[in-house]
Amino acid sequence: SALRVRRYRREEAQSRVRMQEWCSRQVAEMQAMESIWSCDDEFCLDVEENANLRLAEEMAASGSACEFPSLSGRVVLKESGAYGVGLRFTLPPGYPGAAAPRLQVESAAPREVHGGLTLAVEAAVEEQCRDGEWEECLLVAAEALKDSALVFLSSHPPAEGARQGGAAGVSGASPDSTPTRLGRRVIWFHHIKALTKRKAIVEWARNMRLGGFSKPGFPGIIVVEGEEVSVAEYVALIKSLRWQAMAVRAEETEVVANDGGSEAGDALDGARKLPPAFQELAESGMTELGQACRDAQLEHLFLAAMKISR
Repeated sequence: SALRVRRYRREEAQSRVRMQEWCSRQVAEMQAMESIWSCDDEFCLDVEENANLRLAEEMAASGSACEFPSLSGRVVLKESGAYGVGLRFTLPPGYPGAAAPRLQVESAAPREVHGGLTLAVEAAVEEQCRDGEWEECLLVAAEALKDSALVFLSSHPPAEGARQGGAAGVSGASPDSTPTRLGRRVIWFHHIKALTKRKAIVEWARNMRLGGFSKPGFPGIIVVEGEEVSVAEYVALIKSLRWQAMAVRAEETEVVANDGGSEAGDALDGARKLPPAFQELAESGMTELGQACRDAQLEHLFLAAMKISR
């Protein structure tokens, strides 16, 4: 019928307008990436990808979106050295707005590091989807990768660097001369809601052999315990995820006594007060968290998280 034809033409016209908007936004984001990450050739396009971007720029400027070329590329973190950390991306039709970008973290880093970097990127991108509508993600994803890579790679240097460090250790002080330190932190958040962030909080802690709890929801609370170096690294990683509000509300360290008859790890485990397997509580688990801290004789940490003084 005539009514159906008019409706079809109206919807087709609206679809073209949306597609033109999405294409223009893709081009603008690619240009921003090229400007920000062009230093030291960190923003990489092969011949075909570069040709597609230039064609897209011409089409966006003319208002045409017919058969808009697929845009893709790669960001390389030069400071990652031998690990070659990078982010490969492809912008599908409908991005941004109706579709998410296709992202893949690339690296030659150990599996746990590669997984941690991927989680950091996924968590950052997840924050860009609001009410089913996607915002531009590339800059956020690249910055999240860079921030988390700096933390991870500082404690996981490439093999050659690690070998050099090991060689220096042989001629220097014995590892036993460095006391083992146990660290604890209490971190408060306005909220912990994003599923990818919740996953990262638990996986990173377990990979670093940290114990404790995460209470998601409003507010979010993390109580974490383990080797001090790992605890400090963990806090830095959590900060790199970017939060509406986050604060370390309590921290404590203690030297772990070793009688010389046991490994440093055994002595550390013997000094723990929190469960060694990090776990996530329910969003309604504030009472459970408080009781767990009391049972561990760490109620003062729970009170610090809530800004309660006694």
